[in-house]
Amino acid sequence: MNSPNTPSRFHAWRTWWTHSLRTRLVTLSLAPLLLAFPLIMGVVIAIGGSSFDRSLALNALGKVEGVRTYLNQIKARSLDSIKQQVGSERLPRLLAHHLGSSPLNEDLGRALVALARENQFDFLVIADQEGRVIAASTPAETGSTIPETFVTR
Repeated sequence: MNSPNTPSRFHAWRTWWTHSLRTRLVTLSLAPLLLAFPLIMGVVIAIGGSSFDRSLALNALGKVEGVRTYLNQIKARSLDSIKQQVGSERLPRLLAHHLGSSPLNEDLGRALVALARENQFDFLVIADQEGRVIAASTPAETGSTIPETFVTR
């Protein structure tokens, strides 16, 4: 306990507080920074963080949907172009000539290279139902089997 000659803690704080105007002004000027600022930042982080996350997720989903739409348009355009080429007279004629010639004719390969370049494809492969390569725009070996992942059915 306190002896009668030692001042209490409250008395010591009160003396410190009332001792100088400068001490009071500095303390009052730093109080918002030391007390209110952390509280405000905590609220902003708690509320603003979740709204920022929500905004970020919505933005990412919007961009993914835009890319999906673009890729679907590219896919439809490419599919239409390939259907037109297959339905034309030239490609089936070249394929029949390619299959009928004993030394394999390179005209079909050149036509596939031109078609791939025209449609901005990396490669074009003509394969039978079992996946054996008949002709390709790349140096794929005739008769080799293409992996299932490359076959679009």
